[in-house]
Amino acid sequence: MAEIKEIEKFHIFSSVYFSSAVNRKQYVNDGRKEIAFIGRSNVGKSSLINNLCGQRKLAYVSREPGKTRTINYYAIQSRRTVDEQEQRQEWYLVDLPGYGFAKTSQENKDTWSTFIDDYIKSSPSLVMVGLLHQRNRAVLSRHRHQGRQAQEKRSQRKPQKAEQTLPG
Repeated sequence: MAEIKEIEKFHIFSSVYFSSAVNRKQYVNDGRKEIAFIGRSNVGKSSLINNLCGQRKLAYVSREPGKTRTINYYAIQSRRTVDEQEQRQEWYLVDLPGYGFAKTSQENKDTWSTFIDDYIKSSPSLVMVGLLHQRNRAVLSRHRHQGRQAQEKRSQRKPQKAEQTLPG
């Protein structure tokens, strides 16, 4: 997959759920290139896939974190124009389970982490991994932490007597 220099000349015209995997034996290995998305739970990986493909319900989207629990493959057909010639490509978008906010056991989180790590290290057709993150989460978290620290410091202070000097 070459670099897309003029986005108006690139178009995904077909996308369909293809397969899911939780171990190496289940990985799709048919020679098509794969682009995977990874990030925290509820960062928008599935929504991004839906938007790229122009479909609302291709990848399942939930308000509750941690609903993607498998490596999900979506078969993509795209076309682009190069030197006034149409080129068609078949490849996969891959939706990886999120990490962080999922309401599940630590054992499940560890299992997901293991098979995601194995997929990234060993999938022969993986050509790109996109890391999605929300900048504002870290900023908000840092501000909340600083706010709590300031509040704790204020509550630990001893009240000071207000002295007033009267002219006289």
